[in-house]
Amino acid sequence: MAALLVSLPLQIACQIMCGTNSTNNNLNCFDNTPSFQQHAPLSKGYVAFPDIGRAFKSYHDKEVTWDEARRRCIENGANLAVIDSLTTQDYIMKVKPAMSSAHVGIHRFFNGEEWTSVKNGLPVSLVPWAPNQPFEGADLKCGGMWHDGRGLFSETCTDKRHFLCEISIPKENV
Repeated sequence: MAALLVSLPLQIACQIMCGTNSTNNNLNCFDNTPSFQQHAPLSKGYVAFPDIGRAFKSYHDKEVTWDEARRRCIENGANLAVIDSLTTQDYIMKVKPAMSSAHVGIHRFFNGEEWTSVKNGLPVSLVPWAPNQPFEGADLKCGGMWHDGRGLFSETCTDKRHFLCEISIPKENV
């Protein structure tokens, strides 16, 4: 098994090692694969956008680290919001407070060049970066969103910010 793990890309090896919820030394593994579509009324605070099949909630009561934000979303049956289009960014701007930057659900833990979604561990093909972003740097591995809608930025995962969670809802053609 060890030889197999060595020959795999780090992202896939981590997915194999984290097959179930576990904590292994400094490796926190969470299974946050959605197992159902949202059919019940939305949880309090979520705003639905059926044309993209997602609902978002802004948590702006306390600033937390990126890891804490991700953990809190997972505990509530959600994911840290993944901004993967300009449409999604526009919807997020309707949900979050105007003067609050926020953590979002992209990172580059597996490959310093490739931004990955927390929802499925796959590369995000379109990231609406702010001008001159993402900055390069060994410690800039997490994603954030500017308060004014300029786009996303790279940040240290220990920065404390507000955050946004998302859940899947039935997609409707509007």
